[in-house]
Amino acid sequence: MKRLLLIFIGCFAASANAQSIPTSWTAAKAAARDQIYFDDQITLYCGCAYTARNNQSGGDVDLATCSYDLTGMTYQSRAETLEWEHVVPASLMPARQFACWNDESYAVANQCSEPGRSCCERADPDAQKMIFDLHNLAPSVGQVNAQRSNDRYGLVSGETLPLVCDVEFAPGITEPSDGIRGEVARTWLYMHSQHGLELESGELAMYLRWSQLDPPEQDEFVRNERVKALQGIGNPYIEAFE
Repeated sequence: MKRLLLIFIGCFAASANAQSIPTSWTAAKAAARDQIYFDDQITLYCGCAYTARNNQSGGDVDLATCSYDLTGMTYQSRAETLEWEHVVPASLMPARQFACWNDESYAVANQCSEPGRSCCERADPDAQKMIFDLHNLAPSVGQVNAQRSNDRYGLVSGETLPLVCDVEFAPGITEPSDGIRGEVARTWLYMHSQHGLELESGELAMYLRWSQLDPPEQDEFVRNERVKALQGIGNPYIEAFE
């Protein structure tokens, strides 16, 4: 009986998760803005205050509230713009291997203009669960989001691009500051265990180390509970510290 009860609870949680993850970018950004970060409007990398625009997905970043240096950086037109960033880029998720991303016949059958990310976001429920998972969405200065692009995280050996509010860039690598390494690590670990994200050699050990060296603060616990209330599942790498 106990085993059957556990199975039932597991199925219920999986069902709740499947039903309540957003199914569009508009819904995901609105949920992040209105239900997750509404009282903690600070960007991920730089700690800049921002003001979200009502009924829109973006917002305005107040650069005077953070140490932000534009010198030598590209994408300067996005420096004062709030953007919602995937901590784990969509292009690195297992959805990248799905038919919706690669198969022309799938795109035609599902009325997509072509296979690719947009087709996955529109037509594939399994891809939607990864791409719109609110545990993986964070507010970011648009310029930093653009500069990072689809980089993985790691340690930069010597600065090859300018330092911006203690985030460093090198080709293919973004190094977050010590103060947020645990947060990004726990997101990658969650996406690895929950959605099958493939980690490269050394990344698992690195993220586990970052998580221990930079444990969650109260705001991270609060956000986890809010996402859990919406999606039906929390991040166990955060909850392990409770």
